Amino acid sequence: MGKTLIISFLFVVVCLIGFNGYAEGAFRLYAEPAENRIVLGDVLSDVKQYAAVDSSRFYLIQGDSEGAVDLVIGRFLNDGNVYAVDVSVPDSIVSFYRFDAGNGWIPVGSEKILAPYFMELEDMDGDGVPEVLLSSAPNMNGNRWINIFRYSVEREVMYLAGQITTDYKVCKDKKTIEVEYEGSSYMPQVKSLYRWLDENLVLENEVIGNISDE
Repeated sequence: MGKTLIISFLFVVVCLIGFNGYAEGAFRLYAEPAENRIVLGDVLSDVKQYAAVDSSRFYLIQGDSEGAVDLVIGRFLNDGNVYAVDVSVPDSIVSFYRFDAGNGWIPVGSEKILAPYFMELEDMDGDGVPEVLLSSAPNMNGNRWINIFRYSVEREVMYLAGQITTDYKVCKDKKTIEVEYEGSSYMPQVKSLYRWLDENLVLENEVIGNISDE
């Protein structure tokens, strides 16, 4: 009974956070106390029912009232399957799972990354499928380091496809991402051009130093 109430409350949190289509903006990650944290096995039977009869995009987002999350379950990759993104903030490990009605949660990827703090969903390569973006907290200059996770249908894995910094522009028609790092007192300004090649984001060109838009 208590677990059902918790899950019902979290579903309300999903509605309040406002995941509608792709996520709008970034959502702060946080470490749920171990005694309160819902693990994937806890909701397996409920997810089976969701997968069978519910067509909504998100089933559960575990988080607090201010939009911080560490567990997301839903059909957010647009292929009809149910996936879970499980972020362990204390040890900086993100794990991905695909739900299978017969076998439960199937691991499809895991990676240790630099201090995950924000999570976003955004189509970064123009194929209509959102990538999972996990980024660090902003430093004193407001810069974040963003890890781009992409799902490979052929290999059935979620993998780290590339890394960029805060200011970027996605050019879907060209399959490129333009990135500008404004620099700081100890790092130079950098403009980079990345291109999607064989399911990975590859650095194609980079200019370092005092850069003018003229």
